[in-house]
Amino acid sequence: MNTRFRRLGFAAALAVAVSAIAAGGALADQSYTDAGGDAGPGTDVTAITVRNDQAGGITIQVGSASPVVANHAIAIFLNTDRNAATGGQGDEYWMYSGPLVGSRFFTWVGSGFARTSPASFSAAAVGPNVTEFRLNRADIGNVTSFDFFVLSISIDEGSAGFEVKGWDGAPEIGYFSYELAFPQCSNAKDDDGDGKIDSADLGCSSATDEDESDDPVNIRLGKAKTTPAVPKAGRIAVVSAATTRVETGQPLDGGTVKCTAKIVGGKALKGTGAVVAGRAQCKFKLPADAKKKTVRGQIAVTYETATAKTPFTFKTAA
Repeated sequence: MNTRFRRLGFAAALAVAVSAIAAGGALADQSYTDAGGDAGPGTDVTAITVRNDQAGGITIQVGSASPVVANHAIAIFLNTDRNAATGGQGDEYWMYSGPLVGSRFFTWVGSGFARTSPASFSAAAVGPNVTEFRLNRADIGNVTSFDFFVLSISIDEGSAGFEVKGWDGAPEIGYFSYELAFPQCSNAKDDDGDGKIDSADLGCSSATDEDESDDPVNIRLGKAKTTPAVPKAGRIAVVSAATTRVETGQPLDGGTVKCTAKIVGGKALKGTGAVVAGRAQCKFKLPADAKKKTVRGQIAVTYETATAKTPFTFKTAA
């Protein structure tokens, strides 16, 4: 039997709890086993399964070699900070369930365990040999992992009061450990290594999104604007268009700009492009003889894997 039960603190707490009674989907499945035939006349714990769902619901199922009889119960101790020096003997919470004693949940309050009633907590037999406990991580400090210990107990009322015995601990020494699993967009981790986490990552459409990697980029160019509005021959004409990343609604902070332009009925113009202050900008040096000419062209911006284009037309001064 695990040494935890030999400590009088737990036995006394459980006796008080029983006296009070007498007076009144899943993301991660983890399985644990315990050797059979080591419980004596008590309930023999053989298998445990723990799972959690996207909403933080935690289910712990404890299987036994035989049904939990009337005066027996299954208890679970949770070391939620994984620190043996805190809580009660290392545990911050514990709970139990059995046919006679019902189900109860306790929280360490600094000097002892106090009975609490989390709205999420429930426990009951869900099969001949299976006891199921349900709770939510919000009721145990919103942890992402915890250590736990399972103990089968019996409770008998005698002339001296309630006699509590521990029969089978799982594991025999120490704790089992469980890591909660969440969708990539709500697990507080930088899964795609881009320095952004969960809702701050552009790849996350919601907290239930399973893929934090950025979705394909979409960009948009606004209507082109020429500066000056009527450029003069022999001078520089600047054509620009506002750039926007569709996913964020924010101007682009970079990208490659390709500029093409041609004088109608004449030659092509050479242009240089860049993204400047959120605008895709093309600069053209107009020929000295390009008076009263029409110039047509296109601005093309490539940002990561996306490209957007916008046409433009302007006339030069006489």
